[in-house]
Amino acid sequence: GRKSDLILSSNGKVIHRSTISTLIHSFKEIEQYTLHQSSITNYQLNIISENFEKKVKQLRKRLQHLFGNNSNINICQVDNISKSASGKRTYVTSDVKYELY
Repeated sequence: GRKSDLILSSNGKVIHRSTISTLIHSFKEIEQYTLHQSSITNYQLNIISENFEKKVKQLRKRLQHLFGNNSNINICQVDNISKSASGKRTYVTSDVKYELY
């Protein structure tokens, strides 16, 4: 797959976008999302959802299990998730550089 479909977790595991998507979509209240990894331990998850406050802790715990216990996950409820310049929605992005062997 494309390298842009991958996240490097804080414990060194490579995680495919589909794994993240499956986890997030298991929360039926989430209509749309984007996840951005700014560093090996820092993640920003923007979601469009109604009545989600009760499940934020559960979602954060499951994401932390996936990304590593020392990961910092900021979950933000937003009104709009914009598309990229190409008109596509990018669900998972990362600033972390790594090599695949």
